[in-house]
Order: sequence, then structure tokens, then C-alpha cells
Amino acid sequence: MSKRFTLVKAERINQAKRFRELAVVTRRVLKLGDLSWYLEANPQKLTRIAISVPKKHIPSAVQRNYIKRLIREAFRLRKKRFVASDLLVKVSGNVVTKALIDEGFNKLDCT
Repeated sequence: MSKRFTLVKAERINQAKRFRELAVVTRRVLKLGDLSWYLEANPQKLTRIAISVPKKHIPSAVQRNYIKRLIREAFRLRKKRFVASDLLVKVSGNVVTKALIDEGFNKLDCT
């Protein structure tokens, strides 16, 4: 049986305060197209992710959920490469593709 790449609840950033800290205080690590990545060390020794896909840029709920699914999938496959860090992925436009998401995560691996 193969190992499943899962994303458990502890690996999601749910607290509004921490989400705001990442968005406001943390320096942007990478901007690629309409996606921005913010990365910061995590005091809890967990690798966690937060995803922001605003309705303003992607009006369709189906498209927003699809983009979030793509980002979560890319993160799940690469989460072992990020050790004890919080990652925020923000969408700031309406052109987001799987190739763009994968390219961003691959570039993050190099930093």
C-alpha cells in the first residue's frame, strides 16, 4: 500500500490572527503571475498552509474551490520540503493555472 499525501487539520492555518500576521507582517517571498507566496518560520514545528482566493478576483465559487484544491494538492506533494514554516498563498488576479501553481512551488523549493 502506498503512503497517502494527506493534509490534516493541524496543517491548516485557521486562526484569523495568524492569517492576518502572515498577510500583513510577513515579507512576500515570491510573486509569480497572479499568485503571491508568503513564508515564515513556525514556532510550533509544523508545516502549515493558508490559502486566500478572494471573491473579488474569482467570482465563481466553483473556480475558487478548484484553485484552492490545486494549491492544496501542490502543497501536499511538497510539504516535506518546507520544515516548520507557515505558508500563505494569495491570489490577486483571475489567471491562475496548475502550471503556474507548480512553477511557484518549485521555485519556493529553491529558496
